Amino acid sequence: INAEYMGGFPVISVLEEKWTDSSVVLKLQQKWFLADGSDTTAEGKLWTVPLLIATPSTKSPTLELTSEATFTVTVNLQSPTDWVLLNAGQHVPLRVVHSSAMIERLVPAIKSKTLSASDRAGLVLDAYALMKAGYMDFASLVPLLDAYRNEDNAVTWEALEMVLRGLNRLLQSNQAVYPKFTRFVSNLIKPTANAIGWQPKETDGHLGKLLRGSMIRLLAVFSSNEESVISEARSLYNKLIEDPNGSHIPSDFRVPVLKMVLAAGGQEEYNKVKELFTIWDNSNVDQKAVMTSIGATPILELKNQTLEWAISGSIKRQDFFYPFSGVSDSGIKGLEISWNFFKQNFERIQSYISTASPSLMDSVISYSCSGFCTNEKADDITRFFESHPLPLSKRTISQIVEDVRVNAEVLKRLEKSDFARILQENPLSQ
Repeated sequence: INAEYMGGFPVISVLEEKWTDSSVVLKLQQKWFLADGSDTTAEGKLWTVPLLIATPSTKSPTLELTSEATFTVTVNLQSPTDWVLLNAGQHVPLRVVHSSAMIERLVPAIKSKTLSASDRAGLVLDAYALMKAGYMDFASLVPLLDAYRNEDNAVTWEALEMVLRGLNRLLQSNQAVYPKFTRFVSNLIKPTANAIGWQPKETDGHLGKLLRGSMIRLLAVFSSNEESVISEARSLYNKLIEDPNGSHIPSDFRVPVLKMVLAAGGQEEYNKVKELFTIWDNSNVDQKAVMTSIGATPILELKNQTLEWAISGSIKRQDFFYPFSGVSDSGIKGLEISWNFFKQNFERIQSYISTASPSLMDSVISYSCSGFCTNEKADDITRFFESHPLPLSKRTISQIVEDVRVNAEVLKRLEKSDFARILQENPLSQ
């Protein structure tokens, strides 16, 4: 597939399926995939698709090559319970809408890790993208995610982290569902987080380090209210405060550790973390850890003080948007504070970076308002920039408004689905 030449890539959907004990006949359709779920049938774009198909008994995937809009493939099975995976190996740039029956058969292969790590990652990334685009129902995401509760591969967890953080941003404003979701994810990540631990090991290797980073970042988002998690974070934090120039917290999870301690603490922790910014004046990487974490404080006034600090001149101009990212990423209240501060201090911000690259304005706009998921907020953003025009940031603003509206529609579909009921019934939510 020449995705760049064709302007995008296809989505393959299962229109019909006929299963027997020895084979399955799949009627498939290809069409242009758009992330916002727009119907592209009338566009008539067709690709020559090399579709790689795997089953438990295939030593290597079989290839079906097609350029038709609809086509049929027959896959032989060795057992009545065999699974069938399309786009095996994830080598071809396309999305696959596996049917509910296909996913049900694939779940045991995910749990047993019979599927490769790249396929396990590709399945969950596809499912999330397809659900956001309206190709799949959000309710089917719960049992799929549940299948990964004993996942131990860093590549797969990187994919899971993207999906879980995306869902977190969508659901954080829905207080009826959000607590159940955080419990579900907290229990989902617990086995792997406990197994990998907090302390680096000589046997880690590159993937071991990546996995520990992913798990601690996820703990910071979904398990920071658990005493055992806070205790581990505080232990590392205390060593860091006693010896700021030591190597007590690896750089790949220094930010989540600081965020956890800040979120569970108060003025004292805030002041000590802010002092690290001065102590680390010779390390931009370490200072960035302070700037992106300090907004995690639960004290709303301190969140506002963090944003004032960002435009006070105490931070390099090219870094001033990092505190905005920390505040807006701290939850729905932090996002509201960040956006309101931006609107109320627009002229000050504009003046502060007037001689700097326009990309700085793009960054602070993005961190201040791109996380919303309602049409009301999209309207608010549109009205504000109509009365405060920024020609050089017009494209960024347009993309943000479009993304907010898309996410608003996605959230409506999710809330109308059986996602909340199935989540509630899942043992991981208890």
